[in-house]
Amino acid sequence: MDKTASHEMPSAIVLAPHGIYVPTRDLIIFINKSIIEHRKTHGQEDPFGVRDWAELDYLCYKLHNHRYRDGAYLANAIHVSSEILYYIACGHPFLEGNKTTAFSAAITMLEINLKMYAGPRLGKAYKLWKPSGNEAAAEGRTMEIIASWGEGSDRGPLKELLIQKGIIGKRAREPLEGDVKKFIKLFLREYIIE
Repeated sequence: MDKTASHEMPSAIVLAPHGIYVPTRDLIIFINKSIIEHRKTHGQEDPFGVRDWAELDYLCYKLHNHRYRDGAYLANAIHVSSEILYYIACGHPFLEGNKTTAFSAAITMLEINLKMYAGPRLGKAYKLWKPSGNEAAAEGRTMEIIASWGEGSDRGPLKELLIQKGIIGKRAREPLEGDVKKFIKLFLREYIIE
């Protein structure tokens, strides 16, 4: 039975080196399918489907085989989530719902790794900040800016955000992948409450 075609929760996470949890391809697909189905209840008729299986497989392979740093529990947790957000928002593996899936999957894995990986090892109980109202709108705008950069369309707004965060200087060249990933890590770090 194809678990992605049902409402059953698929095999969700696997343990990678150094005890960090990473998502399975089935979990990411499940999140996207849930988002598309939720939109249908609000009158949107977005099609569900995977556009690029290789992009999803590469993301999962990369997460599972990354050389995680010993003792860098919080940094490792943020790394997993930032890679998810980057590769889904910029790579567009789904027909629809890529930005929402990127953010939802990233936050889901951040929460899992804070509770089951970083928190216990550091003796802390982490929580995630949940934006609402204007804060949620700003979050959505940030996701739009990241995705636009990934599409190669409008790079100006992202460059401005990177300048504001001090990642690049005002006279800097166009943002590179590493600059964007650094920004995403800072963006996700702002959600963690210690």
